[in-house]
Amino acid sequence: MKSHWTGPPLYNPASSSPHEVVMNILRHDADGEPFFTKEALQELRAQLLRPLEEGEKYVAIGIDGTPVEFEPATGQVNEHVEHRFVNGPVALVYHSWGVFVGHAAEKKYLDAASYCRIVPMHIQQWINPETDEIFVLPPRPVEEPSRLLRSAVFAWEPSATWATIREVLVAAREKHTITNFVGFACGPMFGDSPSATQHALVWMIIRLFRRDGKGESDEPLACSLQDSIYDAQDKRLLNLLKMNVVEDPQAFLDVEDSSIVFTCNSDVPVKEIVLDIARPAIMIVDDITRINSIYDPVTNRVLKAIGESYEMFDFPDHEAFGQMAIYVRK
Repeated sequence: MKSHWTGPPLYNPASSSPHEVVMNILRHDADGEPFFTKEALQELRAQLLRPLEEGEKYVAIGIDGTPVEFEPATGQVNEHVEHRFVNGPVALVYHSWGVFVGHAAEKKYLDAASYCRIVPMHIQQWINPETDEIFVLPPRPVEEPSRLLRSAVFAWEPSATWATIREVLVAAREKHTITNFVGFACGPMFGDSPSATQHALVWMIIRLFRRDGKGESDEPLACSLQDSIYDAQDKRLLNLLKMNVVEDPQAFLDVEDSSIVFTCNSDVPVKEIVLDIARPAIMIVDDITRINSIYDPVTNRVLKAIGESYEMFDFPDHEAFGQMAIYVRK
């Protein structure tokens, strides 16, 4: 989308030098000001939930407090490397720290949105050249996600890996009252994908804690799962099992100090966002001593927050998760 600066022209990053823009970003970071807030996420969510009036634009707030307008162009066809794409629905894009600063450091990337870490963008839908229609994946068999999840639970429940994780969580349950579970980027369940095992872990955790956060209720712990690539079959099964699928950015809004947060190999800076808006009681995320993804990076701010507020516990290496750790708030 084309972005439009609404503040004084003198401060438009598009007409500033890369050095000036980067220094402003680093100053904001050094001051400890949040890059992500629930208020900003709530406002963007409200815009996505309603149709825009003719001529109306989306608005995001930059780190300097200036509103930036984004001009939608739904239905516009674009060509890229001999392929055609059409501008589809609008979704939110979260710039990780490296991308945010890296783009600010190069003049060719500077525009009105250079101070925005969350921007609305059209989903690009590929046009099949043979049919001249938008390509849509065929529906999967209804029973596939259910079969994969059931098999993963049967394999996971008696495992030594789950026994180790369960021991840590039971001890944490004595220390913190948990009110909900929030999961990000668990992925659709198909074939040999590790996502069925990841969802099996979610299933077992929300039953370990239960609705009262202590494991004594008959109802599972409240659960929100967010992943833009869930399909209808995933959503049907997960909602039926009370692992409620929510649309971006609702899961971030559901995160509280009394939450369990889980993410594995996310392509969104989940740790940055979550630790800007809360200090969840438990986080099950990448082991920050071994993994530093460009998409969900371990920034200085993330290191400081985890170092000051959390104890780290072992999450045994497993092919479905990679190198993970459990962080329990002190």
